[in-house]
Amino acid sequence: MNSKARSIYSYIGIFMMIIGSIIIIPIVTVLFFPEESEQIKYFALPGILTIFIGYILLYFNKEYHNAIKFDRNSLWLIVLIWLMAIVIASFPIALLNNYSFTQAIFESASGLSTTGLSVMDVSVTPKIFLLYRSELQFFGGVGLVLVFVSILSKQNTYAIYAAEGHDDQLSPNLVKSARRIIGIYFIYITIGTIFLAVFGMSIFDAINHSIAAISTGGFSTKVDSIYHYQSLMIEIIIIVLMLLGGTNFLIHHYIITGKFNKVRKHSELKYIIVVILIFVPLFALIVSKFQNMSYVSSFRITLFQFVSAATTTGFSSVPTFAVFSSIFLLMMILLMIIGGGIGSTAGGIKQFRTILILKSIFWYFRDSVSSKRLVYKKTVYKINKREEISDKMINSTYVFVLIYFSFLFLGALIFVGHGYTLEQSLFETASALGTVGLSVGLFTYYSPNIILWMGSILMFIGRLEILIVMISIVNVINKFRK
Repeated sequence: MNSKARSIYSYIGIFMMIIGSIIIIPIVTVLFFPEESEQIKYFALPGILTIFIGYILLYFNKEYHNAIKFDRNSLWLIVLIWLMAIVIASFPIALLNNYSFTQAIFESASGLSTTGLSVMDVSVTPKIFLLYRSELQFFGGVGLVLVFVSILSKQNTYAIYAAEGHDDQLSPNLVKSARRIIGIYFIYITIGTIFLAVFGMSIFDAINHSIAAISTGGFSTKVDSIYHYQSLMIEIIIIVLMLLGGTNFLIHHYIITGKFNKVRKHSELKYIIVVILIFVPLFALIVSKFQNMSYVSSFRITLFQFVSAATTTGFSSVPTFAVFSSIFLLMMILLMIIGGGIGSTAGGIKQFRTILILKSIFWYFRDSVSSKRLVYKKTVYKINKREEISDKMINSTYVFVLIYFSFLFLGALIFVGHGYTLEQSLFETASALGTVGLSVGLFTYYSPNIILWMGSILMFIGRLEILIVMISIVNVINKFRK
């Protein structure tokens, strides 16, 4: 066995120890709800076993720990780690006996991908499992690789750190940067928990909803999500948390450090402000007309659901989407497809790619009518600098979008093949692929296995971004062909 392979085993060992620790953490719930002590066995056994196997892999290969340099050819390792995490994290749910392995995988994939679709009946699910689902969204939101990087002391992991969706390095030191991001994450969750508790949630519910909002995950401890509370203040707090979660964490760093000039130039921030200011009032008017409700009520619903869909969180402030007009559902589908900001916990195509596509269309027509002697710079203000856009970047964006829509229509086709309408099928597929979690009721406990496996795959590739998965598959195929 060569040194590179043994180095990979050592890293897998570390990841397994992290995943095992994640499984064990919810046991702390028993300190506050001792009546659930019998649930400990579902977490202790898989958690301890995973940590033990990870320790063995690390112990016998630790001297080769630095033998591999991470680069673009190492992307398959991210895919492997996430697949391992989803499978291992599903064990406590599968051991519960109420759920099949397929359902457990679906729930685990939904949690780690920060989607929020669920086959669990939260009204009867033990609190230890509710906290576990939120914890999966916490670690899935910040990113398993980011958590991994935060405990390392070496610097050659930037390639896989960036590949997981992070371009928000807050300091020259990658480890310090990862720790700062997690620190900001904790601060927001703590503040969110306090405010939600003040305005009527129990401490347990406040913790879970605060985590789910910042991670843009959407798992709720209530069957009817945020609608259960019927509280304007809770909705406002959740909206703020969702917007924070759907924004690049480098922007938060600039806000905290007082660099507001860089914040106001950020293209994605301008995008979400424009969307809210223009389209929320417009669609509130449409909802008011079609649903026969007051404009104030429709504005409240539209604003919440706009932010929930645009940040790919998936919380709901309405009992069901089935009664809403087609134009409202189509608007939600579009927002779920676009998604949140780059370097955030949100999914979807991402706002920056959408901005780039719109600008590239403008550039195309501008260049078509301009003199050939004129050369225009193609730039977009991205996070902390004005970035010059190459034709290669534009082409890769269009390739990503094309592949994204291919998966979207393939998933919808499978739904349609099971008898659902095209509108319902597109909504549910866009929700899974965009890691949103809003649902018209097609993903349920009683869904056929093929539907749940399809949903799990869509959530997985939606979280990692399709190109990473595709490149990893191509790299593995090329290795076997050599």
